Amino acid sequence: MADTSEIDAAVMAKLSGDATLLGLMTNGVFWDVGSTGATKFVIVSYAAAGEVAYTMPHTAWESLVYLVKATEQGTSGTNVKAAAKRIRELLHDAVITPAGYYPSLLVRYVQPVRYTEIDEQTDQRWQHRGGHYHVMACPQ
Repeated sequence: MADTSEIDAAVMAKLSGDATLLGLMTNGVFWDVGSTGATKFVIVSYAAAGEVAYTMPHTAWESLVYLVKATEQGTSGTNVKAAAKRIRELLHDAVITPAGYYPSLLVRYVQPVRYTEIDEQTDQRWQHRGGHYHVMACPQ
C-alpha cells in the first residue's frame, strides 16, 4: 500500500536539495512551521484536502495541493520574491518519484501566494511569497 507521506518527502527533497534556493532561504525547508530563531526559510504544507481516486480495489492516483512559500523576517520582499521564483522553477512541471509511486503524473503551479504578516508582540514584519502546487501521483 502506498504512503502519501512519501509524496510529501519527495516534494521536500526536491526543494531542500537545491543550493540556489538554500542560498536565498538560509535556514532551510520545513514542514508546516520553521525552526525557532529561523528568519529565512521555506514552508511546505497542505493547501487543500487531497483527493484519492480508486479503481476497485486499488488506488488509481492521489491528488494533493501544497502550499510552498518562502518566508523572511523584514520589510523587503527581495529575497522571498527570488525564492518564490526559484521554487516555481523547481516544481512546475517537475518529475518527482516518491517511494512506492510511479514518476509523478503532474506537478503544476496553480495559484500565487503573497502577503505580509505583522507580529503584534514584536512589531516585526514577515514577508511570505510562493504558490499552490498541484501534485498527482500513482501508486505502484
